[in-house]
Amino acid sequence: MLMFSIYLVLRSHAQDESNTDLVREQYVNELKSELVQIKKDLQALQPNNERPAVAPALSPAIPEVSIRKVSPHPIVLKRTAAIIEVKDDLHLIRQGLLKLKAENATEPSKQIESNFPVRSIVKVRQRGDYFLFINSGVSFAGEREYGTSGLALRTRTGIDFSIAFGGQFGQWTIGPEIGYRRLGYKEAVFGAFSTPATGASTSRTLAIYGGRDFAMGNSLNIHAGVSIGLTYRDESFTLPSVSTTPTADDDLLFQGSFRMALEYAFSDLCEAHIGYRFTYLDELGEFDSMPINQVELGLRLNL
Repeated sequence: MLMFSIYLVLRSHAQDESNTDLVREQYVNELKSELVQIKKDLQALQPNNERPAVAPALSPAIPEVSIRKVSPHPIVLKRTAAIIEVKDDLHLIRQGLLKLKAENATEPSKQIESNFPVRSIVKVRQRGDYFLFINSGVSFAGEREYGTSGLALRTRTGIDFSIAFGGQFGQWTIGPEIGYRRLGYKEAVFGAFSTPATGASTSRTLAIYGGRDFAMGNSLNIHAGVSIGLTYRDESFTLPSVSTTPTADDDLLFQGSFRMALEYAFSDLCEAHIGYRFTYLDELGEFDSMPINQVELGLRLNL
């Protein structure tokens, strides 16, 4: 009886080991099948030109797992459970790949269209809401006639100074401008006769200034502007060799000017500029109209 009992126990133990090995072999083989199928799905999703030239290590020719006698140790049981969990995860991955493959097959190809022009895009710096122009420079004027006697007055190089302040609306600027200009007289010409002259032409201006910016880059900018307004023009000259009594006149007259400037930005706040301005002053009594050329150097503040 004792020997028969020992035989039954050993037989039962052998059956348990055999069952455990069969279960582990079954799940390992299923895991191998899942990996082979995932490899095929990945190759189907890859473009032809991106598929590896050398077959990966994983291939359908994975050897079958041989049956080995393994004791039903707790560590072995844990490994078997881990293999089962990995198999389930791989099954979910495979289902996701199949779904992705189906969506790629039914989704129409999309062509990205660009609404931007072909020409290069210039980055424009952000402007403030207000601007402040501070301009100073030199003025030049040619001979000007006085009266109908043929007397002409020649001027010296003069000075000018102006300040404009206003609002900025995108690339446009508009606001009031005040200015001061003075051109001295140096000589009076009457036919072939010339004599020294003293005196000056002085202008004090109040005008409306409007301009526009043309971006050449992030730091360079061309600014064009026009001003229209009134100027208080004061004219006075004396011919010391003829008389010591000055000839003078003054009045409020029209003035218009056109300006071009090249600006360089040191920062978003401050820019330096050099420019040219042409100004026209209306006639004043016996004094002829005065076209004036100005070269300006100044600053622009973006506030």
